Amino acid sequence: MACLYKRRKQYWISYYIEGKQIQKTLHTSNERVALAKKKQIEYQLSLGQLHAASQLRVPEILEAFCKHITATRTYKSYKNDISRLRSFFGPVCESLKPTAFIPTDPPALNTSSFVDPNLSHNTIYRNFLGLIQAKKKAWFHAK
Repeated sequence: MACLYKRRKQYWISYYIEGKQIQKTLHTSNERVALAKKKQIEYQLSLGQLHAASQLRVPEILEAFCKHITATRTYKSYKNDISRLRSFFGPVCESLKPTAFIPTDPPALNTSSFVDPNLSHNTIYRNFLGLIQAKKKAWFHAK
């Protein structure tokens, strides 16, 4: 299911998710630790917990997430969330620009008018969480 190999002094793993090959370093030079990590990854693969990375761009994901929270949050919660997103990512999409429209009405119950019908709420949320983790990692490496 997964292939373990060594590049220089580090062990790497190669596996397939949805027909795409994924290669990752295991950050270890110890073979026993690498085999244990391989078993853990194979277990996650068998349960379907690992997913392929999204090909969506950051502004597209953020725009979809902003429309999603417009439909599901109260006005105050939406305003606070947008403020936090704006301070974290900057104005990278229309919804995060300072002049963006902030709805004053209660959230609509029909989310299909706000969110791309091709994207599920889980996909939007998972992509958003991945974005935050990548942004934090980049921020810590920049210091």
